Amino acid sequence: MIQTSLVNTSQSVLSTALFKKGSSFLIKTIQLQLFITLCSWPLLLWWGLPLSLLTVIGNILFIPFLTLFILISFFIFFGELVHIPNGFLIFCLEQLSSLWYIILGCATKTSLVSYRCPPRIFLITLPLLTCFIFALRRFHQQPDLRASLITRVSSHSLFPLIGMLVGTLCALHLYTQSIHGTYKIEDQQKNEPITLVKEEKTALILDPTLRVYPRSASSWVDYTLIPSLRTQAGIDSVDYLLVNKATVSSYHVVAHLGRKIRIKNLLLPTPKHNSRTGWAAYEEILRQAHTAHTNIILY
Repeated sequence: MIQTSLVNTSQSVLSTALFKKGSSFLIKTIQLQLFITLCSWPLLLWWGLPLSLLTVIGNILFIPFLTLFILISFFIFFGELVHIPNGFLIFCLEQLSSLWYIILGCATKTSLVSYRCPPRIFLITLPLLTCFIFALRRFHQQPDLRASLITRVSSHSLFPLIGMLVGTLCALHLYTQSIHGTYKIEDQQKNEPITLVKEEKTALILDPTLRVYPRSASSWVDYTLIPSLRTQAGIDSVDYLLVNKATVSSYHVVAHLGRKIRIKNLLLPTPKHNSRTGWAAYEEILRQAHTAHTNIILY
């Protein structure tokens, strides 16, 4: 009886210690991911990139996948050097990659949010304040494993970081929703032929003076137009897109823009040019509109 009692007591103590150590490791991991997220958001906002609401969870899941990927790749490379059969390792690497793609496929675009770029003082203050909170734990004693879970969470500054995350999202949302007005966007010739109007509805107007080379229309849309829409108005969809003149440049821009953002209503002039590339872009616009349920109005 005494031996049985001692065994049960030792197992209980061991399981309790393992649970507390595991919870402490999880808290530190979440804290680190929150720190990385809050410090990287100013760069994403400045570059006009969307913010992911699944960043913390995604990073936690990605770490073991990346570790296994690097480890298996190392053994495959080492096997090639010493001529050891590595077919099983290659199979494992392929299965790991397939599983990762399946996990990525579960994420939807709704987890990506776009906000208007805030003032520079906000972009500078956010990472500095995050570093200050993260550094405060050095002035505290290391948490005791016998302490409660809430005490250890508080000692790791997890609650302040979560509060900063929620507060930042609320501030960015209010700042984006309060912006109304008209903005100009430059083309490749440094003109301003694109007008963005944000009121109750969002309208994008392409003027006839738009000059974009058809071959580089996709890169201009990806690296100039869409980031400008996000930084100036914080939008990832357009209620109305008005094309003032049927040109090859405007058709290529609209065709590629339709692949990247949601266009609800498209006001398009009837094509009157003889360019093959223009007609091809026009047909691509019609296919995308049918797939995305975009309402096309020809005039």
